[in-house]
Amino acid sequence: SRSILFVFTPIYMGQPCPHSILLNLFNPGRLWGAHYFIQSLAERCQSIVIPAGPFTPSEITNWAKMLQDTGINALAGAPTGLADFSQGLQQTGYTLPIDTIIWMGETWTKTTLRTVQRAFPSAGFWCDYGSVETHSIAVNCPDCDLNKFHLLTDQLIELDDQGALLTRIGDGWTVPIVRYRLGDLIQQASCPCGRPNALALLGRADDSVSLCSALLSVSRLLQLTYENEGVEEVQILLCRKDSAQKSADSIIVQFTGRADAEKVRKHLLNGAHNLAAVVKQYPLSFKSQRVKALKRISRTNKTPQFIWVTTNE
Repeated sequence: SRSILFVFTPIYMGQPCPHSILLNLFNPGRLWGAHYFIQSLAERCQSIVIPAGPFTPSEITNWAKMLQDTGINALAGAPTGLADFSQGLQQTGYTLPIDTIIWMGETWTKTTLRTVQRAFPSAGFWCDYGSVETHSIAVNCPDCDLNKFHLLTDQLIELDDQGALLTRIGDGWTVPIVRYRLGDLIQQASCPCGRPNALALLGRADDSVSLCSALLSVSRLLQLTYENEGVEEVQILLCRKDSAQKSADSIIVQFTGRADAEKVRKHLLNGAHNLAAVVKQYPLSFKSQRVKALKRISRTNKTPQFIWVTTNE
């Protein structure tokens, strides 16, 4: 199915950090523009910015007093990095008067959101939806649902089951775009804030993977795993012996929390179409395991929902 949203009028969302002191927790690096985006945003908002990059929780002890004395009241980072910072700060006993949090790059889990909100209960959350290829497309502000965004002026979105298509109209845009496939499933939505031109992000358009010739949905595996009581965060390892596209020899579902790995495995076998039949024929092709921490991408410090892993087994 396909429909079109036309947006010609600008939406005023306010400024997320006017005249603030902003701590930039994004990694600077190759093909990862979030750090530099935040630097430019702070400049436009006439804010002071500290381009620190991410901290591990244990590092905060050596920095907390300085950060408090500096008067930081705004943070920017991916949910994983924001949760690390929040956890580390709470362990020190210091507090920061954070009223603004700018996030992007990955979705929130219940665990990361709870960790950040516990540390900064008065903070408003802002997000920019876009990419290195497209720059900004839509924005989210404190009175929006976390998965609802409002299109910026001059953005035209075609909703498509194969992934939404973006066209940018008007003059003055750094990146002109004509029917660029975003790869995200998007639907028109309403938002509690009452502003028009809202959209909801439903995930990636094509998240299917072949396991021993059977087609499985990664998002369905994630959904089923989160249904288990005691599961906090989930990551899918797609293991393969060669570089075959979208074809895995085995799948490992990793999760944090207190849930029992065997119960999680049985729930997945009962709920995921084709999975039980595959495992019956190839018993070593699927397993679940509880871990202390999920894997991250060192370049961005993000925690992806799934990772391709090349193995020799």
